[in-house]
Amino acid sequence: MSIKRTIKTKHSDIFNYYKDKCITSDGCVEIEIGYDGYDKSKVNSDNSIPIVSDWGEPSCFACNAWTGVQIENDNGDLNQLWNSPDVKHELQRAHIVPDSLGGSDSPQNLFCLCERCHRDSPDTIYPKEFFKWVYQRRKDGTLKYRTYSQAVDECKKTNVNPAFINIDKTFNNKFKTMSSHGSVISESSYIASLVGGATEIQNKINQIVTSFLLAKTDVAQQNALSDMLNSLRDFGVSTDKILNAIHWLEELKPMDNN
Repeated sequence: MSIKRTIKTKHSDIFNYYKDKCITSDGCVEIEIGYDGYDKSKVNSDNSIPIVSDWGEPSCFACNAWTGVQIENDNGDLNQLWNSPDVKHELQRAHIVPDSLGGSDSPQNLFCLCERCHRDSPDTIYPKEFFKWVYQRRKDGTLKYRTYSQAVDECKKTNVNPAFINIDKTFNNKFKTMSSHGSVISESSYIASLVGGATEIQNKINQIVTSFLLAKTDVAQQNALSDMLNSLRDFGVSTDKILNAIHWLEELKPMDNN
């Protein structure tokens, strides 16, 4: 039975080591000058990312997802903030060079990562490769942004309108449409939910449009329109999109020849 080793290095130690540093696209770590973020005059912002994007809002060093915890005022204790229970719960201390490969527990060999990024990060004896992965992860964005972008691409491949992607429904009700193989829901599950939801909405609208166009009376058209609006609301589609749908259907009405 393996014994879990205790890391004595604090989150604040890691923060203080990296708070004034940036990562370049080739995996180098460089000093950046300035408080609380990027000083673009000191580094090439097109070719580098700040490791700590906001000192007072602890976020994952890779994807930059915010923990939801922030400093209360300008005089707040940043060390206390980064060592707070909520930050320690949201951000794991990840080794750059794993301890199993000889990596130390020093601040320069540790990184504050969310659970998902910690799981996805490379285990390697080559720090540059780790930092290149971090650079690309930051460019790819947070989980919501990454999965939305991929869902848009998938929708386009199958001629589904990406406008029907409802990201809030997926992320706010994730356990109703997805399950997890492990401690976190996979990104492919989020993408499947986003694309599947958009496809479901489009198919429903297509059915209602067909009923609308085949309707012989104004009453039948109104019933089809009512079905569409109720369906869209059930799917969580915004009011603006509902109004656009109404306008679209109005344009589809046959012209009165009399």
